[in-house]
Amino acid sequence: MQLKLATRTKDGVLVVDCNGRIVFGDESSLLRDTVKKAIPENKRIILNLGEVTYIDSGAPSSWRT
Repeated sequence: MQLKLATRTKDGVLVVDCNGRIVFGDESSLLRDTVKKAIPENKRIILNLGEVTYIDSGAPSSWRT
């Protein structure tokens, strides 16, 4: 299942809902870019990984900038 992202704001916190697989490549880049764009306008960001079915070991390393 491809990664799908949705954003919402709750009590002044941006919540990024993640659904599917987070693997090195396009999915990991999508998550990184979404959060990176949100940082200037949001002091608090939560990643909701409750619907993530798999994270490969290479994905988190690609989030560093």
